[in-house]
Amino acid sequence: MPGLTVRNFRPGDESVFFEILKNSFGPLEYVPRVKVEISGPYFNREGSFIAEKNGSAVGCVGLRNFPREKWLDIRYLGVNDGESRELLAQTLVAKAVQYAGSNHCEILKAFVSGGSALRRRVQTFWF
Repeated sequence: MPGLTVRNFRPGDESVFFEILKNSFGPLEYVPRVKVEISGPYFNREGSFIAEKNGSAVGCVGLRNFPREKWLDIRYLGVNDGESRELLAQTLVAKAVQYAGSNHCEILKAFVSGGSALRRRVQTFWF
């Protein structure tokens, strides 16, 4: 995708995550829980990413550690770029999967509702 970069989560990016999720899904009743999770010990900052297009944040994906080592959960997938939402989501999921694989993840879990192509693509990433 022209003009797209995907970068690692950085300190202070919590507000960027919340804004992307809010724009992707509308009002979030679970924002307080998300804020706690993102600032908590199970949020995997190194395995979480923000997509930027022409300098503006347009998507995010976060990984959450399980208490069991080498088990991860894909969470907080949100995209704002209307013309290429699915491609952007696939790019972010692939980045998270690449991180998990490079860190010898044993289990990578994701919940994706519906019968979308993205759901079928996520299901191919089990280790």
